[in-house]
Amino acid sequence: MKARSRVAIVFATALAVAVGLVSAPPAAGSMAGSDRPQRNPLCEVSVQRIADLWGAMETWAGAQKESGDAVAEAMSQMLGSSDPSDLEVLEMQKEVAQDDLKRVRDFQAREMQADLSELLRLSGQLRSSVPRKHHSYVKARVAKIRSLYKEHWSGVFASTFISAYQALTGADIQGWASLTEPLPAKVTLAHDAFDQSFRGLPKLC
Repeated sequence: MKARSRVAIVFATALAVAVGLVSAPPAAGSMAGSDRPQRNPLCEVSVQRIADLWGAMETWAGAQKESGDAVAEAMSQMLGSSDPSDLEVLEMQKEVAQDDLKRVRDFQAREMQADLSELLRLSGQLRSSVPRKHHSYVKARVAKIRSLYKEHWSGVFASTFISAYQALTGADIQGWASLTEPLPAKVTLAHDAFDQSFRGLPKLC
């Protein structure tokens, strides 16, 4: 996906800058009279990327809900009509639902798995940027976030959207509505669970 490629480029650039900042000697006199702790840019970049991965999934879930709702609304205006042009539009909307179904399946199989792999890499990267005494904490926190990612996004949300889009391919707009209506509230629950596991990580930087 082009958007993810751009994110990866930005992340790589930020990471390179962070590494440069860590290795570069401080400017003369920059620490004189200062008792403030040194920032840890590499740690900050890693932690921000974890937050961005989760935030991207919240955005994805909202976009899928809006897209499917639009298809369902368009279908509702054609159901029961015998007008050939209305029936043609209805078939077109079924094809849109079929395309969306394929995209969600592909996203679950590829992009979500890539995110889970990246979280593993970020766990190691973050541990390398903080003192050893924090390593177990970081490993446990990121492992929990990965678990929440699999449970909520790959599990509940992707699976629900797959079932809901399958309903739309048969013009079952009630099926779509009943399956997806609980999802906005579940986004909030997922966010709260993520925040509980994530909130301590920025403090390490």
